[in-house]
Parts: sequence; C-alpha cells; structure tokens
Amino acid sequence: MINGGFLAACALPAAAAVIAPGDFDCTPEDGLVSGCPPEVASGRLVANFVADAETLILDGTDVLGWRAANNPTLTLVGGGAPANNITFDADGLGGHGVLVVNDRSGENRHLRGSLGGELLTNATIFWVGHFAPGRAGSLDDASGQYIYTFGRSGAAGSQFDNQIDDGRFEVYGGAGSQAGRDITYLHGADSVWMTRYHAAPTEVGHIAEANGIDLYLPVDASGYAAGGTGPGEDDLLLFGWQDSAGTAAGYNFVGDLHQLLVYDGTLDENDTVAVTNYLRSKLEEEPPPPGDDQSLVTRVVELTGVNAPGDRVPDLFFPHGDPTLSGEATFLLNPNNNTMDFEITLDDDRYIVTQAHMYSDHYKPNGDSIFCWGGRWSHNAFLWGSGYSVHGTYLQEMIDDPGRWTLVVHTEGGHFALDADGQLIPYDASAHETSVSGQLETDGRYNNRVPRRLTDRLLREQNPHSGHFGDATFDSVYPDREHFLREHDVPFPDAEGRQWIEFDQDSARWVPSEHGAANGLTIEAIEDTEYLFYRYDDQGPYWDYGGPEGAAGGALMVPVDCPGDLNGDGLVDGEDLMMLLGVWGASGTPADIDGSGLVDGADLMALLGYWGPCA
Repeated sequence: MINGGFLAACALPAAAAVIAPGDFDCTPEDGLVSGCPPEVASGRLVANFVADAETLILDGTDVLGWRAANNPTLTLVGGGAPANNITFDADGLGGHGVLVVNDRSGENRHLRGSLGGELLTNATIFWVGHFAPGRAGSLDDASGQYIYTFGRSGAAGSQFDNQIDDGRFEVYGGAGSQAGRDITYLHGADSVWMTRYHAAPTEVGHIAEANGIDLYLPVDASGYAAGGTGPGEDDLLLFGWQDSAGTAAGYNFVGDLHQLLVYDGTLDENDTVAVTNYLRSKLEEEPPPPGDDQSLVTRVVELTGVNAPGDRVPDLFFPHGDPTLSGEATFLLNPNNNTMDFEITLDDDRYIVTQAHMYSDHYKPNGDSIFCWGGRWSHNAFLWGSGYSVHGTYLQEMIDDPGRWTLVVHTEGGHFALDADGQLIPYDASAHETSVSGQLETDGRYNNRVPRRLTDRLLREQNPHSGHFGDATFDSVYPDREHFLREHDVPFPDAEGRQWIEFDQDSARWVPSEHGAANGLTIEAIEDTEYLFYRYDDQGPYWDYGGPEGAAGGALMVPVDCPGDLNGDGLVDGEDLMMLLGVWGASGTPADIDGSGLVDGADLMALLGYWGPCA
C-alpha cells in the first residue's frame, strides 16, 4: 500500500444476517476485511460498495449481485449477459479485491438496484479503479464508458453519469455531456475518482477530481436533480448508461472497480481530502501525474455583412446582409477543459449581436448549427462569452482545421437602405428576397432584408410559433425587453442616420421631414411605398429560427502574421494559391496581400514568399 498506512477493516457478516442501517461496526477487533471510510461532517454516507467475498453474490467468480457494506439491504443485482463480463478478482489491487469488467462487445452486462428511496438534493460520489481500453480496444468516440449512473429513470429525470470517450473525462446529465481534462495518462492506472453534484438551482453543476487533481469540468449552471421515491428513481446502475426508459443501454465500462461511495451532500474540501486520502492508501502505487497544460489557442473571424469574392463564406449563410456591416469575433479555445471564451463586436453602433451560430459542413452538412448563443435558442445565457463547453472533437477541429467552421451572427439594429445617390430604395421582392430556397420575402419571415413602410416602427411581424411583442410569454424570453424603444419616438433612420419623416400634430399624419422633402419624398410615398430595410431584429427564417441566413458572418481563421494564409489553416499552400487565382483582379479581398487595391502578380509573388507553415 502507498503511504505505508494501516487501515481498520470492515465487512459484512454472512449474507443471511440482516444488519439495520447504522448498526454496522467497523472496529478492528471485529476481524473484518474491507476498509471503512472516515467520518465526515459535510455529508451522509448513503452507500459503501466494497469488492470482497463477503459483500458480493458470486457464482464462482461471476458477479451476480453486490451488497452495500454499510447497509446490506441495498443490493445491486446483475442484469444482461453474459455473467462472466463482470467477475471478482480477490487478488486485485494488492489483495483488496476488484470487480473486473470486460464487456468489450457491449452486451450491457450491469449491476443495478435501489438505494432505498433516497432523494439526493446534492451528492458526492467516489470510486477506486481504472478505465481500460474499451470496445475494439479503444477509448475513442465510439466507446464511451459509463462507470455509473444514478438519477431518475424515465425521460423526465436527470442522471448522474461518469463516462470517458475521446480520451476526456465527462459527466453526462441526461441532456448533454460536460467534458473535462484529457485523462489518457490514467488509462490502466488505479486511481481515486471524485465527483460532486449540485442540484439546481446552483452556480456550479458539478466538480470532478482524479487523485485530488481537478478534471476541469466546465461550469454548468443548471445543476442536476437526482433520486426520488418512485420505482427506479433512485436506482444506482453500474457499468452502463441508463436510458430514458430506465434500462441499461450500452456504453459499457471496461476496467476495474474496487470501491464506490455515495454521499448525500456535497462534501467540503476537508472531508473530500480525508476520503480521497483514505481511498488512495489502498492503491499499490502512486498514479501518474498529468502532463503540463496545453497552451490556449486563439481563433478569429473577420465579420462581413455580405458575401463577396474572397470572403471565404458559403452563400448559404448570409446571401443578403448589410454591405456596410463589419466586425470581428475572437475565440479563445482551452484544450485542457474543452471550453472556449468569445467576444463578438461590430464596427457599427446601429447594431448589436443578439445571436451567434457556429456551423461546420463537416459535421452537419444539412446547415444546422453546431453551437448557438443568444436569445431563446441559446445553450447558455444571453451571449455569455466565457466557459462555453465544446465537445472535444469539435474543439480540436477548430484548432487543427479552422477553415471548416463558419460563424453567423444575428443582430438588433438596422436602417433604411440608400442607393448610390443617397435615395431610399423601394423594396423589390424579385431583387431583395432572401430565401436560399427560392421563396420570396413575406411578412412571416425573419431575415435581414425586409420590406417596410417609413411609418412602420414594428420590429418584427408576429412570430407564428411564439406569439408577438406584447405577448408576455414571448417577451419574457428576450433578454433586452426594451430594445423596441431604442429608437425612441422617431422612425428608424436611413443608412446615414437621417430621418426622412416627422409627425405633424395638426393633420395627425406622417409628413416628409426637411431632408425628406428635399429629396422628393411625398406623403403618398410615405403611406404607400415599401422601402428596403436592413432589419432591426434579424432572427433567421421562421422555419429554422436563428439561421442560417444571418446579418453577418465569416470563416474561422488562425490569427497569425502570415498574409499568404488565405484560408486560415496555419499553412500557405496550394489551397491559398487557388483562392488567390480565383479572385484575380478583384479588390477588397484578403488576397490583396500587398494592399495595392488589386489582386495581381505582386500578390502572387508575395504569397509564394510566405509558402509553407506560418511562423
């Protein structure tokens, strides 16, 4: 044993003896075998499952069931087949004994049972053992491994799950995974794992450690509900995933388990350290430490309001944006905990970003967004810019292959469009329709170009799914409920910020302002003509809220001093050369490397001078 410690031992008497909860005696003179955890003040021990012959129900070495050492009325019963996918090795962990789980083919062999009707408002769970290479001898995306599930069975409940896939520790809460540190350094190494769960509402949903080292689970504001008094609601399921029907559904654990402790309450730091040290004293050797943290990675998006040669953005996303709109988005990616922080700014005070979407044709070629922030469609609070959890594969691709990712933003803000002569542009559906599927603009759509009369100060037509402004249910989900008052008592301005009409109190009519009259505007045009308006509140098509047709966007790029890297992949190569040739003679494009205003031979020579990896 490490630390040279000698531990008091405890075990159950014969299976036929029934010991009431709380009556178990862990003093050394009892001659008991398996260790008892230390007393804690910040939580209550619900279940202590220890792998030894006294607590296990065996058929030879096959494990048919497992009784809690502190309360033998709590019994986990084997399910699925074959039974020899879970066996008992009495010599494992230096003679402490372990359950060896070798369900490499995913037959769903598991142990499951009630924890006595517990309704845990918070919980802390420890286990001692290790993950081994899983199905097909791998620990990749296809072989998530759930060591345990505890929670409400059925679609309405949440679950507590520890799992590992793609090399990262994860907690799954019934709706989505929160991925933390890469733990491949612990594959096959017996370790002490701890996860604290906070029930909603809370600022932190869960915290996890391995051998006392933070596993970098990102902040999750929802927390988790767990347990209950109904059938199956408090079941503990080992070595599989509890699906929405409350049954084991694969993603089977492969590895060893010696002991698992369930506490009611989030143990404080002192109690956590005490239990961790007690469990670590059983390990035969010190687990390996993690390597140094990986460096943070920055990616940027140069936002533009319209597709044009050199923008490097698919036409799908914002084919009819505001040509004057520009800005920048910066993403700080943390590969250690699978999170990213972001900041999105627009160089136009008439707009603010209300939604942002990240797309990747590689993952969703149908045009659905991978990440979404803002408004009622957000996975997080309103454009919350820090600690956003990203699936490990997605984050790694954003680091390794940023050219596959496109950012689209939607905005509050807008103005009436002007032509080259400074005149209002009458709306023409055949010229200004925004549907990528060929549909004409209608009042039921939510794109960034819309028809509007000068007197129309409504910001959005009725939302057919969510009501409309003035509907309390609809208004309550919007973070900025006063945004429709931002223009005060005057109609929206034009692209230069000028007003074209004013209200005449005597006639109770909108009439041309001095500027409007000077430009030939008439009362008839004010009342009868629809003009092109860059939308104040752009929310994407109504059949696909939030996109894909946004107000602005751009492609993810590597922010390095490497002007020849036109596709932002950190390398100047043939792809960049083809992009430059594709916009030959154009202006206003990143391919104009020397800034001459024209893509020509000088830019070609400059690109060749940067050839190779960016420094």
